[in-house]
Amino acid sequence: MNIGKSVVIKGDLSGSEDLTIEGQVEGKIELRQNVLTIGANGKIKAAIFAKIVVVLGDVQGDITASERIDIRDSGSVDGDLS
Repeated sequence: MNIGKSVVIKGDLSGSEDLTIEGQVEGKIELRQNVLTIGANGKIKAAIFAKIVVVLGDVQGDITASERIDIRDSGSVDGDLS
């Protein structure tokens, strides 16, 4: 699933499929069994819980991943990683 760069979500986001976010999310993101990709245009202010998190955009908030966190060259994270 893909959230486009013009989409703004305020609140909790949860699901059971892999997700790519190019837009803005404020709140909490829970995809505990899935892969979350923050695209290059993504701007996230949220606590993130996922199996794998790939960051190409900007994240403000803590990231908790059960397998791995992958921060690419274009990505930035202001928060705790676990």
